[in-house]
Amino acid sequence: MITMTNKISEVYGKPIYSREGEHLGTINDVIVDVEEGKAVRLVTEELKNIGRQELRRIMKEDSIKFDKVRSIGDIVLLGRETKKPNKKEEDQKMPGNFPMQR
Repeated sequence: MITMTNKISEVYGKPIYSREGEHLGTINDVIVDVEEGKAVRLVTEELKNIGRQELRRIMKEDSIKFDKVRSIGDIVLLGRETKKPNKKEEDQKMPGNFPMQR
């Protein structure tokens, strides 16, 4: 098991990359198991002012299990195969309005 120690505030805004080098999103929130004192999910959407149904959708579609993280530095690198969290089409565009290739 990989052990890492980071302040939660230090990971906000960091880009997340798969082991293949694909950009999967940016950390907007971290879900923590307070009883265990461990991060359990990295979330690529904001969790402010949302309902229970929207929270379930975000947890399923727009978050990554923390146990898939291989390392945290300037970026978050995943060690296990991970699919890209769903994003709205406008978020899938690169600068200059060129559609992102998959």
